[in-house]
Amino acid sequence: MDSFDIQILRELSQDGRITVNQLSEKIGLSPTPISRRIKQLEANGVITGYAALIDEASLGYGVSVFVSVQLDRQVDEALANFEAAILEFPEVVDCWLMTGNRDYLMRVATTGLPDFERFLVGELTKVRGVASILSYNPFDGWNGTYKGNVVQNGTYIWKLNYKDTNGKKYQSIGKVNIIK
Repeated sequence: MDSFDIQILRELSQDGRITVNQLSEKIGLSPTPISRRIKQLEANGVITGYAALIDEASLGYGVSVFVSVQLDRQVDEALANFEAAILEFPEVVDCWLMTGNRDYLMRVATTGLPDFERFLVGELTKVRGVASILSYNPFDGWNGTYKGNVVQNGTYIWKLNYKDTNGKKYQSIGKVNIIK
């Protein structure tokens, strides 16, 4: 793989529908070598497919939040239970098993902050085995952090700090009793 292949991959990752002629103009190679390189990248398994990029905000999902979850134990049964529970939540767009002190990193898309709070308090905190949750939103529009921990008596205490698009700061604090 050389610098031309990397440029092709970069362009295709930004626009999977770009034509060979457009790639040729951007990269500075004629269309025939571009086509040959794309076919070789596909044959080698570097390019595994093409997908549409969805603008979630245009579908009404204006808040996208990264949520990291720590389970009370990291054993096969606990991981399987958590993953099965997460599959039931349409708000969870992506979910990755992680190394380090957090077990999962998820991307959650909701219609707004109240919907995220409903998901967080009404759904995620009730998943069996969740020990702590940390979430944050790095995108424009809503700038916030969330931190919560389950205390020993089964009460989940959470604190949500956020700013609106005008920079006004808000804080929401609450607790939920978890029934296991």
